[in-house]
Amino acid sequence: MTASGEGSVSSALTETAVSEAMHKGLFTCAADTPLSSAAQTMTGERIAGMEFLTVDADESLERAAQMMADHELTHLIVLDPQSAKAIGVLSTHDLAGAIASEGL
Repeated sequence: MTASGEGSVSSALTETAVSEAMHKGLFTCAADTPLSSAAQTMTGERIAGMEFLTVDADESLERAAQMMADHELTHLIVLDPQSAKAIGVLSTHDLAGAIASEGL
């Protein structure tokens, strides 16, 4: 990738909000759900890992990508900045999709 291409990617990530790339909604289960059922849901939905960090929906994708890299994570829980409630998930796949949609 050329230096100008790298700048374009950085600019796109800086100017794009997490809310524009995230998956809306979360998968949850009740506290009394059998472990085998929870594991089956996780497998079916390709959910991995129990450690998580949160990011506000209005934060930049650049900041979210840096958080993922710093903590070696592939997903962040996205929070509504007004209510602080979880509203979705941002994955490395979502980041790649955002970059691809910019044609970079």
